[in-house]
Amino acid sequence: MQKLLSHNLLSSGALPAVVKVLCTHAEKGEEQVQLKVLQATSALLDNQRYPLQIEPVSKALGICFQLYGSRSQVLSMTAGATLRQVMTLLLYRTMSAATDGAQPESPDEAVSELPAQAGWLY
Repeated sequence: MQKLLSHNLLSSGALPAVVKVLCTHAEKGEEQVQLKVLQATSALLDNQRYPLQIEPVSKALGICFQLYGSRSQVLSMTAGATLRQVMTLLLYRTMSAATDGAQPESPDEAVSELPAQAGWLY
């Protein structure tokens, strides 16, 4: 699944079905399968080809949070790292869309500029 997502071999209309399959496999207790689910979730949310639709994105984040609460330390730490990466990428994509194409050079730059653009005070 991860390779299909990374190589843009799935249409954006298939996202709900893909997320459903990922949810099904995330609920199974096999750690190796759950680690692959995290990789595929990251590939799904990182790919610029797929639009940010609220339902698939929220379900994909739910998968990460569910696996973050796992008893397995490896799975929990991997899910935590995936969550940090995915949240940064989602902020970057959201800011890129909001600034009408004036994209920051990197996701890290986007996160550092977020308070200034939103009018937040330190």
